[in-house]
Amino acid sequence: MKGVVVSNPRLYPYYHKIGRGVIHRGQHMHGAMDITDGTRYNIIVWMRSSSVRNKLCPRCDQSPTLIPFEGYGDGFTKQLM
Repeated sequence: MKGVVVSNPRLYPYYHKIGRGVIHRGQHMHGAMDITDGTRYNIIVWMRSSSVRNKLCPRCDQSPTLIPFEGYGDGFTKQLM
């Protein structure tokens, strides 16, 4: 996870099947190994949790300054207490 020093990373290959997807926590170390044949097609869906992002920015580990915005802005929303 973010902030954890990895001295001996282990790779776990996953063999995709048509019509299936992979979901993981974004802060877990992840990547894509080189393909050995065929063509790679990717779709990436970023899932956001305002209740988490409102407390701590996952990019800079700082508490964000929330500003009023109609709608959802860039993923940060002000929660009513």
